[in-house]
Amino acid sequence: MKKLLLAIFLISTSLFVTANELTALEDKANKGDVSSQLKLGIMYSLGEGVKQDLIKALKYYELAANQGDAKAQLNLAVMYDRGEGVIPDMAKAIKYYEQSANQGSALAQLLLGTKYDAGKLVKQDYSKAREYYEMSAKSGNAQALSLLGVMYEEGKGVLQDYSKAREYYELASDQNYDHAQLALGLMYENARGVEQDFSKAFKYYELAANQDNVEALLNLGNMYAKGKGTVQDNLKAVKYYELAANQGDVLAQYNLGVMYYYGDSIKQDYSKALKYYELAAKQGDSLAQYNAGSMYYQGKGGNQNYIKAKQYFRLACEGGENEACDQYSILNKQGH
Repeated sequence: MKKLLLAIFLISTSLFVTANELTALEDKANKGDVSSQLKLGIMYSLGEGVKQDLIKALKYYELAANQGDAKAQLNLAVMYDRGEGVIPDMAKAIKYYEQSANQGSALAQLLLGTKYDAGKLVKQDYSKAREYYEMSAKSGNAQALSLLGVMYEEGKGVLQDYSKAREYYELASDQNYDHAQLALGLMYENARGVEQDFSKAFKYYELAANQDNVEALLNLGNMYAKGKGTVQDNLKAVKYYELAANQGDVLAQYNLGVMYYYGDSIKQDYSKALKYYELAAKQGDSLAQYNAGSMYYQGKGGNQNYIKAKQYFRLACEGGENEACDQYSILNKQGH
């Protein structure tokens, strides 16, 4: 079972207690001590120091929440939201999110903002989403700052304003928030509200890529492959594509297939080309399916295999690749 948001549960004292300490803690909690109630809720929800018991966790969180503890209210909201230890209850989840948010919990404010933004648990309302993001942003929450940037960049519930979007992204980027750094890279690469500047785009992609942001890794690979904002370097392009591909990025997998197939500034390797084409093909990339089919048809990267070639050609044909349809027909006529 998934553990609840760990960031919520941080407290100053250890969660590991002796049997006598646990008894004393429960006694204090039952007498109304809020900190003991919260600590027991955390212990039972995480299964640390005690056997995990979400029913007991719920009980102690409710005791603390009813006395106004913002952390307990937030934890209850998450439990009702996810249906952990209880039947999912959207009304109760929103109730506790709001109670915690109204007491200044930046995380509760952020999460409420995301609910209104996406229309989850509540009717979609960009104005309320922005309101909660702004509350959370005042506490310096980087994700809230970045999401405000998204709202202004896309004009969600506000007039589109690239300048404000950039300001919010920069504030979040200053806290090393990778999604904001990626967004800034995209703005500078594509001249969205700023003068096109590949060097700045490269800088922000690199910052986000250093945190393993998969889209930034892909984009950094593209920058090295094309020599945009940096010296063209296919070996570095391969490095970043591989990092992105290892996280399942289909475009990075396809690009690696192309680079290893043609051996452009790197050692040609049909085996690796086929490996990456197949990885991308399994994710539904029709060009990768066609290329994998072609390699099996020609026996490049492995033994010639008309059955696999036909399978990939059929998939690529279904994905709209006309040449794959032709190849599939040829194999059919040949009796494969």
